[in-house]
Amino acid sequence: MPRMAATEQDMTPYWADKAARLELIEVPAYIVASYDNVAHTYGTFDAWRRISSKEKWLRVHNKQEWPDFYDPVHQAELKRFFDRYLKGEKNGWEETPKVRISVLDPGHKDEVDRIVEVFPPNGYDHIKLHIVDASSLSTMSSKKSGVVSYNVNGGSATFLLPIDHEAELIGYSKLRLFVEADGADDMDLTIYLEKVDSAGRAIIRETYPGGAAPTRTASYLRVSRRALDPVLSTEIDPVFLLQGEQRLSPKEVVPVDIGIWPLAMRFHPGEQLKLTIEPFRNDPVNLPFGQAAIDLPKNSFTFEPGTEPEMIHLAGGGPATMPAWAKSQEVMPPSRNKGVHHIHFGAECDSYLLVPLKKL
Repeated sequence: MPRMAATEQDMTPYWADKAARLELIEVPAYIVASYDNVAHTYGTFDAWRRISSKEKWLRVHNKQEWPDFYDPVHQAELKRFFDRYLKGEKNGWEETPKVRISVLDPGHKDEVDRIVEVFPPNGYDHIKLHIVDASSLSTMSSKKSGVVSYNVNGGSATFLLPIDHEAELIGYSKLRLFVEADGADDMDLTIYLEKVDSAGRAIIRETYPGGAAPTRTASYLRVSRRALDPVLSTEIDPVFLLQGEQRLSPKEVVPVDIGIWPLAMRFHPGEQLKLTIEPFRNDPVNLPFGQAAIDLPKNSFTFEPGTEPEMIHLAGGGPATMPAWAKSQEVMPPSRNKGVHHIHFGAECDSYLLVPLKKL
């Protein structure tokens, strides 16, 4: 798959074949989700929305998934679900609330197992937070145009909205940006949304024993792939078409819509909502490919049963003698970030964040 990501980047039959036909799922389902898993968050919530099962349950936890799954309480609950639908036991599972969510509250105490009717819950209307200067978000748009720029070699743009009341952000968000590339014909962007303290510092939260990190939700975009699927996209959840490219011309400013994965976060007076826009950094150290310690045939992926091919041992990225076919699996599309990124705002280029933020 990493190699195909480099050589076949459109939504071709290869990739379409890997996508689950979620609407065909009708069996009872117990779905467990989290807000900050880069691999699973969007897909899990998407599955919850799209499967056809009439008997389906959603539980959104507040930890890293492994300690959550192995918690004896959650193991026992999962067993009750299986006992009901695999063994046919009448154990009262149907009385389990259909949707339970966690509301994250870094710096305070998370609320776990809040019962809601649906996800996203009702009553969290989206509001526009406009970029109005080099560092601020505001509910009022700016009639004066401006631009924020950063060098792709280590630069970024950050925008803050101070919160002066109790508030909650629950649901999907969207970022509308007007962007320009200076020195390149494309842009690879990473977007983060998080809660920070009054000084703009990250609030660290423990997600598993001995492990802690800032709590934030994210999204990514290669600007040349900005075309949206007109059938699947909604106002708050834009879906990319992934067919062909629209490279940028010099000084061309284009609008892009970037969906931001679902989040549930509590804010207190003095805290801030922080939006970060930065160039995507393809750091191979953090990629999950090639990290296993395994034995493989030296000259091929597979071998005939009963034969004894010469084997090699690959560990932690593989030795210097890794064959070309194995090394090719670590190839990722090279970044197209060069020069300077410009974020335009105000007047005709109204860049804004659409968020489900509710004052309590």
